[in-house]
Amino acid sequence: MQKDQQHKIPCIFAGRSLISLLMKSRQNGKCFKKACVGALLLLIMACAHQVPPSGGPEDKTPPEVVATYPEPGAVRVPRDAAVEFVFSEKIDRDTFPGALFVSPNPAEPLRFKFRGRTARIQFPDSLLPQRTYVITLGTDLKDNHGNSMAQSFTLAFSTGDSIDHGEIAGRVVDKKPQGVAIWAYILPDSGDPAFDAFLHRAGDYITQAGDDGQYRFSYLSHGRYRLVAVRDEARDGVYNPGEDAIGVTFGDVVISARRKRYRHLHFRLQRADTVRPALSQASMLNQRIIEIRFDEPVVAADTSDWSRYFVVRTEAGDTLPIRAVARFPLDPRVFYAVLDPVTQPGDLRLDVMNLFDASGNPVDTAYAYDRFGAKPVPDTLAPRIIRIVPADSALNVPLDEPVRIVFNEWMQPADSASGIAVTDSSGQAVEGSIVWESPFSMSFRPSPQWASKMRYTITLDTSQFRDLAGNALLDTTGVRTFVSIDRDTLSSIAGRIHFEPAELDSVPVFLRLQQAGGKLYYSLWLPHAGPYEFQNILPGVYTIEGYLDENRNHRFDPGQPLPFRPSEHFFQVADSIKVRSRWPNVGNDLLIKWQ
Repeated sequence: MQKDQQHKIPCIFAGRSLISLLMKSRQNGKCFKKACVGALLLLIMACAHQVPPSGGPEDKTPPEVVATYPEPGAVRVPRDAAVEFVFSEKIDRDTFPGALFVSPNPAEPLRFKFRGRTARIQFPDSLLPQRTYVITLGTDLKDNHGNSMAQSFTLAFSTGDSIDHGEIAGRVVDKKPQGVAIWAYILPDSGDPAFDAFLHRAGDYITQAGDDGQYRFSYLSHGRYRLVAVRDEARDGVYNPGEDAIGVTFGDVVISARRKRYRHLHFRLQRADTVRPALSQASMLNQRIIEIRFDEPVVAADTSDWSRYFVVRTEAGDTLPIRAVARFPLDPRVFYAVLDPVTQPGDLRLDVMNLFDASGNPVDTAYAYDRFGAKPVPDTLAPRIIRIVPADSALNVPLDEPVRIVFNEWMQPADSASGIAVTDSSGQAVEGSIVWESPFSMSFRPSPQWASKMRYTITLDTSQFRDLAGNALLDTTGVRTFVSIDRDTLSSIAGRIHFEPAELDSVPVFLRLQQAGGKLYYSLWLPHAGPYEFQNILPGVYTIEGYLDENRNHRFDPGQPLPFRPSEHFFQVADSIKVRSRWPNVGNDLLIKWQ
């Protein structure tokens, strides 16, 4: 028997019962009314269709815009028109205002009405005449199940006869780019504007990055634009330094009849460091060495300048000359200064000036000095090795990795060349060069590279390594070994790299080869665009990224909004490269575009 037929049986029975009950009670008015009510309830209960409980897979589909009024690209739109969006499903109304961006920005708050899947926007005043309006719904908009829009949606229409067609696009390179606001400001045609005033409000044009970091401005009028990307934590449309991460791109762009589209303006976000570094402690280790500690790293080029440090005897008022300053290689916050031997006790004061952190913040003047006692005691402690690379008994050492030794105190490099000997497994001496990178660290680099699958022995003559006071090295284990990697497991990646615009080909290039899903990476510096080759790399899947070292300081400069300084050009190659042992991967030519 069919389910519909089964369902009809109790309904028929209830109907017959209702008729019988009514016939018996029609003589009594009150009973007749009660019988009608009871029979009706019986009929409803018997005929109610039994449906299974709701269920099914969880809704993970993002909402989409399926229709708008006005239609995209509409012209001659009435100035009193309202704007409507129709969605593929009901949306979370509370998320709609925060995800809505209107350009030009209206002077007064908008009004919203919702009905079913439709959201209606009512402008407080008439639309401007002869103006292209751009309304963007960002990825903060969610449906009733909490799913965010996968991509921003932009509606453009005009109250005039035509629509502007300028376009700027790019990507926010970040672990969590979704929802990052991109603000585009219209600048004067010439001159550098007071951009700090601009950042007190959101841009003239606003959009958000999608879950893949992509963003796009469309329908821009002719003019000069400056873009910033802001993770607006407070959602207040204002950049708050120290709270909001921000990124700037490679420079301003001009939309004109000659060029209407820019498609490769990318951002990397950073939270502005507005805290000034401080001198946290100065202390005298012996009669010649002062240890200087900052609360954060300061720029190495500045800290090595002796003229930025002053040591004064507080009682006599005279200055003790500083002979050298160097950073400790294992802690970028620590430096050491060398004085002439101090022979008398007393109170000293160290002052520092014109030192900066990596963000350009100067040392806080309230914490630019420290007082400490003189220590007129000769250094009698023997120096020690605190790190050696490769480590003792290390395996699979890369063929181009030097031997690097780090000491715990300031050393004299004079006689060290005869203090290190490297031999292979046959006892043959390995030729190489010794370089002192700082008074605390030295390296031995073989010439040529290490041989494949070879055991090497490092022997140190501890008597040849002495600190500044002449104390010999304290090290009873002067022999160490390591084994180089098998060359047959290695491969290479090679090709040519060029840029658009072509004038960037003359700029020094930093390349980084990153193993997918791992910590292994290889780096390469090129004086300019052209051939590149990563040699002696382990098999795996890799991606290439890099930047142009436009200020030639050997580190990436992300730029800053205030005062405005553009970011150096950077790139990430989307396609991965698979590397197999003994199979050089050649012909990986790269054309990076910023146009």
